[in-house]
Amino acid sequence: MLKTLDEAFSRALTDTSFWGCLLYGSENYPHAYLSHGLKTLADRGQVLEIFDCSQLSLPDFRLTCATPSFFAASKIVHLYNLDQFAKNDLEKLLEWIEREAPRSPVRALFLSSFKLDGRSFLVSRLKKKDFFIVKSDKMKPAEVRQRLLQRLQEHEIAIDGKVLDELVLLHDANLPMLESELEKMELYVGPGGRIDRRTADLLGVDSGGGNIFAFCDAVCEGQLPRSLEILEALLRARTEPLLILAMLARQYRLLGRAASPELQRLTSSKLAEALKIHPYVAGKLLTQVKRMKPMVYAPAFKIMLEVDRALKRSLLPSRLILEDMVLQLVRVATAK
Repeated sequence: MLKTLDEAFSRALTDTSFWGCLLYGSENYPHAYLSHGLKTLADRGQVLEIFDCSQLSLPDFRLTCATPSFFAASKIVHLYNLDQFAKNDLEKLLEWIEREAPRSPVRALFLSSFKLDGRSFLVSRLKKKDFFIVKSDKMKPAEVRQRLLQRLQEHEIAIDGKVLDELVLLHDANLPMLESELEKMELYVGPGGRIDRRTADLLGVDSGGGNIFAFCDAVCEGQLPRSLEILEALLRARTEPLLILAMLARQYRLLGRAASPELQRLTSSKLAEALKIHPYVAGKLLTQVKRMKPMVYAPAFKIMLEVDRALKRSLLPSRLILEDMVLQLVRVATAK
């Protein structure tokens, strides 16, 4: 997805036969990436004109595009909020792209919309015109990891691979959030530095110390001091109590499924396919399943159900409720 946008930016600079690019879909980051890429083109000397369909009529847009720039013979145009145009206007926009755009000063046309349906006639028609069509889906964890590694390499900063994996996992591969967390650590270690778990913990960034896998490991293995230590790290990082409970419940659900006879014998890659999770997660699940007793799941879920009610209704501090939950779950894990 981002590679396609990168290629579109490159073609807009060098290829006179390049028509343009359409980005549609509700995921925020690719739209922000498009805006940043176009700004980079402008910084490199390209004339960039940006229009909002909710503020501009189609006739005005066509007139503006037909007008040469004072600064260059050609220009790059970005038209966003495309869904604000009526179907009739979209038809006329297609006619303009097919008939007038090749003779206009516009050298590359970028279109974008959060709400445009992929089944729209506009998408299929633009595909036939060799437009780059990009749907803004959520990025896969592996893609996010690679993007973060590339960023760190550009800044000449190394990172512990396990810390990076756990950051991506804990933040649900949310690239903007991860980039924000990385920026704090980059400023701390500086060029030539290295980010490790100590760095993440020191700056209050969720990593191994507050990772749900480490938390679940400690609870299930009956390690009370370690469990409370990680809970403290999660709370110190301002993780919502209900989110901590939800993360733990999700982990127990995955463990229960991974412990079933039909899945327990699978490799981590096969288990990942069966549960539709990342292979890294599957590997951790297999390790945890071997450490757990089969009879822990039912009482554990009963405990977590009561904790859910208490967090929503009780006047007791959330920290106290969660600490009591840890005590009960550890007791279940160590029962003979």
